[in-house]
Amino acid sequence: MMITLGSKMMITSRWRLLVAAAVAMAMAAPAIVCGRDLNQTMTAQAVQQQQGSSNKKPLVTALIVFGDSIVDPGNNNNLPATRMKANHAPYGKDFAGHVATGRFSNALLPPDLIARRLNLKPLLGPWLNVEHTPEDLLTGVSFASGATGFDPLTPQIVNVFTMDQELEFFDEYRRRLVGIVGEAETRRIIAGAFFFVVTGTDDFANTYFMYNKALQQLIDRLNADPTFHTLVVYFDIYDIIEELAVHGDRWGFTELTHGCCGSGLIEVTMLCDTRYMGVCDDVDKHVFFDSYHPTQRAYEIIVDHIFKNYVPLMHL
Repeated sequence: MMITLGSKMMITSRWRLLVAAAVAMAMAAPAIVCGRDLNQTMTAQAVQQQQGSSNKKPLVTALIVFGDSIVDPGNNNNLPATRMKANHAPYGKDFAGHVATGRFSNALLPPDLIARRLNLKPLLGPWLNVEHTPEDLLTGVSFASGATGFDPLTPQIVNVFTMDQELEFFDEYRRRLVGIVGEAETRRIIAGAFFFVVTGTDDFANTYFMYNKALQQLIDRLNADPTFHTLVVYFDIYDIIEELAVHGDRWGFTELTHGCCGSGLIEVTMLCDTRYMGVCDDVDKHVFFDSYHPTQRAYEIIVDHIFKNYVPLMHL
């Protein structure tokens, strides 16, 4: 898995990016395909309950996300040719209103939790399939597509968006921002944004031990280059996930390796469906919700780990 957290343009005008584990990804040029209807089934009360509130000053201008199912809040809902979706029960079991929004977990994903920690907003929506307000677009969206990979062949096999397509969405997003607030303000928003990238979990994960050393060496070279205007911080997310899978009882988990859905061994996406199998009641006791994706509670611990150990390096 690779997570890139990033970009707080400070006086040094250098973007802050945090890279975790297997794969690094270059941020492309900037702006849309305005989608519709993802969280449309949520009642106003449910949205308010799920979102919470915060009057604290935002730490960054926006949260911009690329990647796979770890950070896809529902973009795949808009892809009729793929079965890599989480818009059915039991996904969303503990989301406000018990709505399966397309998030591959029982409730919130890391981008939602990070958006809250950055004092931006309670939920980070998908780029596609949602009626975005101008105000919501200004603080960021997720372009992620579940089951995509760093290798373009990976998403083609399961008919989801490639990473290149996600970057094209970002270009479209930037153009949309220009139409809302103008070029100068758009530059300020992008410059002060926090980028979060997860990719490689579906293809590079099997070779990440070999890849990571070379990646760290590359990052060292880039950070030493005065012409490279991005500060990249390497973060190996496998450490905390392994800790949860081996010593999860320290956090109160009782099931560390089996998912909450069905047998917990093979059920994921279309195989994890309450029409065909049951789901556990004690989700918070499980590290994993399906056979692949962590529960919201596990994600909270992972995000806490990131903010405690790595985000301070970015001097937000």
